Amino acid sequence: MPAVLAMTDELVAIMIAKVLKVRREVVRESMTLEEIGADDLSLLDLLEALQDEDGFDMAFAEDEVELTTTVGRVIELVKERQPKRRR
Repeated sequence: MPAVLAMTDELVAIMIAKVLKVRREVVRESMTLEEIGADDLSLLDLLEALQDEDGFDMAFAEDEVELTTTVGRVIELVKERQPKRRR
């Protein structure tokens, strides 16, 4: 299970880097999306990318992810919406 969680962390970080057009190494869990370079439009692009990603199939409320949201919180939100796997 930890490998799956780590994979989710990395996938979300890669998606954030891609949408915000920064190197993956720039994206850290403690940073806000705004600190990485997000604006209102790129925030919408990010939410759309997360919702469209294969295996995620999730939606976010408008006020759930904002410019002041940290990368770590985005990762938590994605994990909360992933289906629980049976052992």
